[in-house]
Amino acid sequence: METIEQYFERPDTTMPQSPCGRLMVRVLAKNPGMGFETAQAEAHKLLQQAAGRRHYGVPQVLSPEEQSVRDAKASAYWKARTAA
Repeated sequence: METIEQYFERPDTTMPQSPCGRLMVRVLAKNPGMGFETAQAEAHKLLQQAAGRRHYGVPQVLSPEEQSVRDAKASAYWKARTAA
């Protein structure tokens, strides 16, 4: 099994201190079973979303459990708002 350090040493990968590399490490920390290529694709997707915003910032990386809690809170908020 290849480690993250070995992955970044390969010549065809991003640099570890690039925005994509730093975000990849955060994505892998939240989703330990994810592969390196999938984590890189996810990091690119998150950076593209952040680049389209008015104020650029490094996006939050949420675990699946954190994402479901966030979605439930947003759903409850909008249900309460439309019911009023």
